[in-house]
Amino acid sequence: MGCKIFQYRDLPIKHSMLCRFIESQGWRVAHTLRSGALVYTKGESEKELLIPTDASYSDYKKMLYAALDDIATVYDVRVDILLGKIAFPDSDSFKFSLKSSFTKYGVVPFDSFVDYATSLKTWILSGAAFVLNPAKFHKKISYKCTEEWFGRCRVGQSEFGSYVMNVVFPLEPEKADDQHQLLTVNREMPFTRKITSVLYRSACLVQQAIDEDDLSQITEAGNRGQYAISANMCSAIVDMYDATRGADISLQPEWSAELPIDDSDMPSILTFRREHRHAIEDVAKELTPQLGTTREDLSGFVKKLSRGVGENEGVVTILSGSGQNNYTLRLENQEYLKAIDAHQNEIPVFVSGTIVRRGNNLSIDPVERFEIMRAPE
Repeated sequence: MGCKIFQYRDLPIKHSMLCRFIESQGWRVAHTLRSGALVYTKGESEKELLIPTDASYSDYKKMLYAALDDIATVYDVRVDILLGKIAFPDSDSFKFSLKSSFTKYGVVPFDSFVDYATSLKTWILSGAAFVLNPAKFHKKISYKCTEEWFGRCRVGQSEFGSYVMNVVFPLEPEKADDQHQLLTVNREMPFTRKITSVLYRSACLVQQAIDEDDLSQITEAGNRGQYAISANMCSAIVDMYDATRGADISLQPEWSAELPIDDSDMPSILTFRREHRHAIEDVAKELTPQLGTTREDLSGFVKKLSRGVGENEGVVTILSGSGQNNYTLRLENQEYLKAIDAHQNEIPVFVSGTIVRRGNNLSIDPVERFEIMRAPE
């Protein structure tokens, strides 16, 4: 799975970075060659990794990139993905993967990517908000400290067959002296690990509840303040579905080798399928305090459409009112086709139904009437 060496000749990597990475994976120095190169082995395996250490040799770069290629082959990973792990060894990372008909070549529509990334940020910040203040609903999830923390996170590359986003969460703030000391005696768990573990454990609980067809365990956990089962997190997952047009969403964590975690009770990968969307949306509604309902008639323009492949209903967002409020509503196939027509031709629509206010979100449920406001001919 390695890549040609000449493609990486200008990469800013050092032998110390390679040594540090493979040592974190359990490799140890077996012996040293006369050139100073280190020969690493692991356990009973006969495989050896040769890492050059003397940059004065003319073939130092060539040997360094050959070592990089060998490591990629050992771990069956692309070199560009491996570089991310080497560059941020003291980091947790989440691999988010989308699979649908339009991700076959490793690309997604740009507008879908923007909406997806926004929803993903909301999901991550909802976990951070829960770490700061455990609650089943947060009126606000963005704080100065969490935004500064989020600003240190990084995004990696995609790959063919699906659209993959590798989000890297540094366990510690960046240090000018490049010293990496994650934990000392009596030091508490890093803020980042609290967030990543709470996000993944709660996502596991969501999937478990769906698989067991018992969504009550999600709401009960949220009511008890257990894990990060908040309305904000569930709503963000729903928004990811809508942004990706009903793609299956997989999440695979990789915990920093420098700060091991007991993940024996967690699956190595989660997959939320498009048919799970409505169940998660119902949980989000139940966890969100209902601030009141009113029956209203309103007009506006269709701002966003979302429907999974093969589904008979879709989610529509209407922009309406002098305050330019966003209202979400779920429409059956016939009304959804009207919404598509209105969106494509920029025609206003009329909606009649019950306005539900939950937190900062406005929805129309149930929808009693949905019509296109065509000008008389």
